[in-house]
Amino acid sequence: MDRFVIRVIDALVWLIIGMTTMARLYCTKYDITSGPDYISWGTAATVIIGIAVMRWVVSLDPSFKE
Repeated sequence: MDRFVIRVIDALVWLIIGMTTMARLYCTKYDITSGPDYISWGTAATVIIGIAVMRWVVSLDPSFKE
């Protein structure tokens, strides 16, 4: 498949990882420890690992091979 699609997927992966990390740092800075705005390190790790696994699956998919 086109390298452009893979580059878009990579850009979205890094966007989600960056947004999750910044949200966690926001919680730390403003001492948010509970409630709907709280993001724990467990939540951040789950999102980052999930995104990494999704990217790995895309790399194994034969339709994305050159």
